[in-house]
Amino acid sequence: MLTAPSPPPVLSQLLNVPITALVYTFSGCLLAAKSSHVYTPNPPFLLRVFKHQAIHHLVTHHPYDKEEEEEQEVVVAGGRSIAMVTVSPDNHITIKVPEVRLQDWVVQLEGVGNRGLYACLFSYNTVALLDNDLTVLQVKKCSTCCIVYGGYVFGGVDAQHVTAYSGTVFNEILCWKPFSSSQGDVILRYKGHNGVIFGVDGTDTRLVSVSDDRSLIVWERATAVMLHKLYYHSARVLKVLVLPGPGVVVTGGEDSRVVVWDMEGGQVIREYHGHNGNNGVRSLAYHQPSSSAVYLATGGWDGQIFQHCPLLQGYRNSYNMEDCVRYTTPAATNAAPRWVCCVGGGCFVVCFASGILALVQPGHPMEILDNDERFKGYSVFCKTNGIVVIGGVQGHLAFFNIKQRRITCRTCPRDGRIFSLTPISKFTSEGTETPQQGGRFMVCQDKGHVTLWRLTEKDGAEATASTLTLPPLKNRWVVCGATVSTDKDYLVLGDRKGGVHLYSFTKDTPSALPLASYHGLHGSQGVTQFLYHHGKFSSIGNDGNLRHYAIREGQLHIIGRFKPVPSSSWLQRIEHTGNTTLVHYFHGQDYLIRNLEVGEVVLRVDCGGAHRSWDIEINPEYTAFGFVFINTSIVYGLPPTTPMHLTPLRTYGDTSHSSEIHCVTVTGTGDIITGGEDGDVICRWGEGDGPVSRYSSHISAVRALSVVGNVLFSGGGKASLKAWRIVQKWEKNQMERETRKPGSARDLELITDYNVLTDVHLPVGYTSSYRSTLDTGHDQKITSLFAYPSNPRDNAEEEEENVTSLIVGLSSGGVKELEHTTSAFRLVRSYSFDNCITCVQGVSWREGKNGAAAEGEETTKVTAVATTFGHLHLIVHGSVTTVRCHDSGINSIDMVRGRTGDGTINVAIATVGDDGAVMVTVYNLLNNTISTLLSRRTVHFSAGIGVRFLQPSSSSCYHGKEDSHQLALSLLTLVTVGSDQRVVVIDPARAAPLSSYFTDVSDPHFLTLINISQGRTAPRAMVCGKGLQILPLFTT
Repeated sequence: MLTAPSPPPVLSQLLNVPITALVYTFSGCLLAAKSSHVYTPNPPFLLRVFKHQAIHHLVTHHPYDKEEEEEQEVVVAGGRSIAMVTVSPDNHITIKVPEVRLQDWVVQLEGVGNRGLYACLFSYNTVALLDNDLTVLQVKKCSTCCIVYGGYVFGGVDAQHVTAYSGTVFNEILCWKPFSSSQGDVILRYKGHNGVIFGVDGTDTRLVSVSDDRSLIVWERATAVMLHKLYYHSARVLKVLVLPGPGVVVTGGEDSRVVVWDMEGGQVIREYHGHNGNNGVRSLAYHQPSSSAVYLATGGWDGQIFQHCPLLQGYRNSYNMEDCVRYTTPAATNAAPRWVCCVGGGCFVVCFASGILALVQPGHPMEILDNDERFKGYSVFCKTNGIVVIGGVQGHLAFFNIKQRRITCRTCPRDGRIFSLTPISKFTSEGTETPQQGGRFMVCQDKGHVTLWRLTEKDGAEATASTLTLPPLKNRWVVCGATVSTDKDYLVLGDRKGGVHLYSFTKDTPSALPLASYHGLHGSQGVTQFLYHHGKFSSIGNDGNLRHYAIREGQLHIIGRFKPVPSSSWLQRIEHTGNTTLVHYFHGQDYLIRNLEVGEVVLRVDCGGAHRSWDIEINPEYTAFGFVFINTSIVYGLPPTTPMHLTPLRTYGDTSHSSEIHCVTVTGTGDIITGGEDGDVICRWGEGDGPVSRYSSHISAVRALSVVGNVLFSGGGKASLKAWRIVQKWEKNQMERETRKPGSARDLELITDYNVLTDVHLPVGYTSSYRSTLDTGHDQKITSLFAYPSNPRDNAEEEEENVTSLIVGLSSGGVKELEHTTSAFRLVRSYSFDNCITCVQGVSWREGKNGAAAEGEETTKVTAVATTFGHLHLIVHGSVTTVRCHDSGINSIDMVRGRTGDGTINVAIATVGDDGAVMVTVYNLLNNTISTLLSRRTVHFSAGIGVRFLQPSSSSCYHGKEDSHQLALSLLTLVTVGSDQRVVVIDPARAAPLSSYFTDVSDPHFLTLINISQGRTAPRAMVCGKGLQILPLFTT
């Protein structure tokens, strides 16, 4: 085993590390645990407390003889480690008691009395009493020996009153007093869970617990009687916390929900959905600055922290049908309601199947406004410019003036059933929505006949000379529409069958036939809205997808898609309210509104699965929501005083992956791009200091990334390979409105979507009609890829042409050599090996006078392929040379080209494997031989995960101007990371480690480097896995 000296302490960046513990100090400073660090987000400060151990508990204890303005002590615990830090009034953190190792794993910690004592519950159901220096004073063992996963320690006024509630793996909670005369005997047993107990908390009279069985149980503490067993989470419930106040408890689970409960009534009060991923909420804490305010902080596996104020008056955001106001319809209606439409002031109008139109006002009886038998049995409506337009089964139209509360006009332009009435939105080239001159709407009738209408000044409407016909399809009619101005004016329509159609729109007249049509783009359930989202013209539909388009030169180009709400398949509306984006959607029987920026559900109404019609009006003072059922005579609405809190008080952290990060790469401008198990690609623009963007395009995990110039390549499951162009966003010059300048932000634009296994190109962002192409019965994954220019030149200033070579490794043992041009991949050559490909790498070059290739000279390419059986395959001009480097699988390789003393060009290949060893081999191109520069040396206590040449890295050969082929291979330095979370810098020539570091990223998956040439004084290693960390390296 190679050992290395420890380097001086350095400050690293923890970009996406789970929040495993939270606590508020008594002055209101919020502290969070990030791996082995304690972190305060405001102002940002990070302090390493443990050497290796992750922190799982942060506990404050305020002895009564201390003043509020003094430094406050916080006990830090995790695993078998414990320490103490102090927090100054200006929120500066220092270590008071360094790391101490205890006898067992800490489950729970609580202060005792006013003498600075602490009671610590361990995993083998023992309790230790510690003094203020964290010295163990005494240890007591429970008479029932078992393993404890969660628990609660009631400190009391002194050690004699300490009571432990041990949540066991045997589905019960044991109550015992460790330091009393009972000598550890169990006093009470709380039985009711059907799974492992993960969390326990309590008050003087109540005990609450959460479990593996997804339940929350409320107990009478003194008798162990179960009062409520409550279910709401869809996965395991990990955390529980009792808030001060009238019986309020908070739970957090693996479903990423935070649920606020009424403990006594057993009802859900509010829920939050801000956190991402299936590893969920990992920490809860509260702060009560006054008797009337309580702040709740939640920390997740996704590295984000949310701060809420759930106990504000009117805080409730979750409603059942029993909570809604029921408006009984007058007997004269004599029919069930058909649809409901909000008309302002908390009021809405309801149309009944008998043709009666009624007004619903909170606190007043329902008022009949109109009775027209021509709308009997069937009617549709739309709302535009203060007018509700009503359409009937025989082609009749009526116009209801919202302000005047009356029907102002009736007409019958064309016989035939009106299937839909659709208001037309108008978008400028800047993406802003502007009001129409006279509200416009579309009337869609039988056989796809569509007429464009415009409202008149007399509250009526007139048909323009513009009519068009939808492509023929049964049960197709228009459900949304918009006019868009780009290079010219266009009309875009969405239909009930999920199709999107583009028409030219000259002088308010659309073309009779579409310029382009995408059928079934949003599945078979229909398009629901057109909008501009993040500067792109977009559509949403009942398939749950939001799709982006570029409209130019008479074509509708699909440039990407993602699911704003992963759990929903029915998106109804997206709207922008100030700086907040709200998405309306259905999930099961619930209508929900989610804050898209932070992912928090701000309103949930259980309105049943058979709703016929609904509408909503959002106002700062109230939220009006009405819904009706087709087979009842009751109209439902939210309580008239319902407010809506659109955002949490504060958010710390940024957009992050919801599960493990598999790969990371760095662009030439320092942008950090990651791919994760969740199938997302996330860009941290500006080396993690700038804005963060998420791109959801892969149907499963993204396992490989590579970047060349301004093109990013990503590979994932189902052999899916995508090419993205890194583009510069443009922002409007505020001084000169007509001019534009490059903005500081960048964006990814999907340009190519390709299936490596079938050699099929897919329309960008459009996969519903190609489901059979994707689901071919195989489950092959792209496990690794590497991209480099096809015609590299040493010392050349520009590339000869925009062609990129790629090497793609598959889980089946296949290797594909591809070329990518502007918008397409081309298969060059295929190879097949016996085992799963774990990693691929390549170098290429050509030499000549002044960097130009000699006539007839071919580019030299060397490709390295590693497998799970420890074999390294070198491919040169189609010929394969194999050498066994490790006894088990190779997990990472890196390559660099250089010259030996005699001037011969050689390629050095570094490998690291499951055996924890690193090895460097040298391939001689002149005589096709392989030699060893560094024999296999064990570096890690467990598997080696990643290896990179420190100077230069292989990527710098392709992007920089270094004369890298003159590099002496004897000057190489290696960096490697292992699953033991150690990062080691090695000098291969001396077979000696130069330095060793500990990464806070657990379960590392990938290693890459950021070079000195990017303006830093030291090279930095970037490690990803369950988190993302940038670690400065010192090699001397």
